[in-house]
Amino acid sequence: GVQTCALPISLLILTNFMLSHHFSEEVCLICNIAYDFILNERMEKMASASKDDRSAEILSEEDYEKALELARRNNIAIKSVSNIRSLGGFPTTDGKRVKSGMLLRSANLSRLTADDADYLRSVARLSLVIDLRTTMEVKRDPDVMIPGVRYENVPLAEVIDTLVKDLLEFLYAKGETDREKAFYTAEFANIGIVSEMYLELMESTHFKTSLKRIFQLILGSDGPVLFHCTSGKDRAGILTALILYILGCSKEDIICDYTASAVSFRTMTDLLKHELQRFGYSREIQNKLHKILSVAPEEISSFLDDMESHYGSSGESIMKAIGLGEQELKALRDKYLE
Repeated sequence: GVQTCALPISLLILTNFMLSHHFSEEVCLICNIAYDFILNERMEKMASASKDDRSAEILSEEDYEKALELARRNNIAIKSVSNIRSLGGFPTTDGKRVKSGMLLRSANLSRLTADDADYLRSVARLSLVIDLRTTMEVKRDPDVMIPGVRYENVPLAEVIDTLVKDLLEFLYAKGETDREKAFYTAEFANIGIVSEMYLELMESTHFKTSLKRIFQLILGSDGPVLFHCTSGKDRAGILTALILYILGCSKEDIICDYTASAVSFRTMTDLLKHELQRFGYSREIQNKLHKILSVAPEEISSFLDDMESHYGSSGESIMKAIGLGEQELKALRDKYLE
């Protein structure tokens, strides 16, 4: 998935690396000139591409209504953090239910207001924030720290697609013109299929090591836990799926929770597609963006199938695969089920 945008982005990463390691200005300048040349060339080519492809909705209206209902039910009453909700209320196969308000998922907390921070600490009784983003993301856009709430950064992914995706989001935010922002949006759209990124995560040793640490933190917390990535969709969605699966929730409910992110993403996706259309990018690029940003049930369903293939189809086998045992599984279920 990353090959399409690898050359220009790799040059930019290389330039940043050389600057931080005190390479000569002349060498860095050459890389910057090469990057600018390729960027301009790519913008011209992509703007003149074919516009014949037709878009298709990823999430049906029926599924969207279910997602909207769940998002409203598990909504956390703060405005400065997007895509935030509780995982409570889902039934398990053994007749129990996930406790409400104990596990929360969201987008990043970089714009958390003082009032919302006070709500999370005083009303939601939050005890721990687990930041799933890469080190680069955290340095670039750090969370607002909540007084009295522990913060831990445990990057869930370090795969190349994720790193390039992070960089493109940063470049979009720093873009000086709408046309430049549209270019970075188009490059983002070319990264690859979401399910392929999920599978790449599944096969990573780093992923399992991070999962073990995350579950240890969750088990050791003395109150509600919030975990998040950048947008609260992919990495937070994967962790949510694993937690709910291990707790004994049905695939149907896991998929329903995943698609609840569509409520936050629909407006943003439409706005970005409009910008691509405005600057003449092909329908194909618009559709790719739509697919990678949209919240498709098939993506998390495919992840669950891959998870069962790699780790087994029981909570016990998954915990074993990440280096934890029956004792931790029992503790997790005792703590988060009622």
